[in-house]
Amino acid sequence: VGYPQPLHKYTSILGQFDINQDSQIDLEEYARVVSNCRRELLSSARNLFNEYAGKAGGSDISASTAQKVLARLGFPGIKGTAPELQWPKDPSQTFDLWKIVTVLDARRLVLRDDARKNHGFTASDLKKLRSSFEHHDPDGTGTIKGMNLFRFLRLTFPNMTLNKAEHTRATKIQNEADDNGDGVLQW
Repeated sequence: VGYPQPLHKYTSILGQFDINQDSQIDLEEYARVVSNCRRELLSSARNLFNEYAGKAGGSDISASTAQKVLARLGFPGIKGTAPELQWPKDPSQTFDLWKIVTVLDARRLVLRDDARKNHGFTASDLKKLRSSFEHHDPDGTGTIKGMNLFRFLRLTFPNMTLNKAEHTRATKIQNEADDNGDGVLQW
């Protein structure tokens, strides 16, 4: 989607927008998700911008304050070649709300593209998943199996033992991740 969200938020989004309750988001539902995420992001950006601009007593904010706003919105410094990603070298340069939105959009697209490269996960998500994976791989073999695999899946899908749809989803993802079907996950 390209809107930074904690993993638990995606579960909430699925519950909120999965109209036909099939544990999948179809095209119509996806359009609603994107629209909602965009609306929430713009509202948060406007509120933060107004908060900081109000403290500064004006209608613009400094470049350093703009970086704080972007970080609080989940868009920390992202490198890239797009002009919108090039941070001004002049610390006296100011940002109005629409310039913040332009930078947000450019950074969102970078995050979206990164997530596409990583099977839907951002670099931050991958770091957390890797840490969790390593926690469930006490021997450091780069694999999870047996009870460690069950614990890992239960942590990742907390409702999988209570909810048939969640169990089906966890099983499907496990099967997709287990290339050779031996019941062992490898990083």
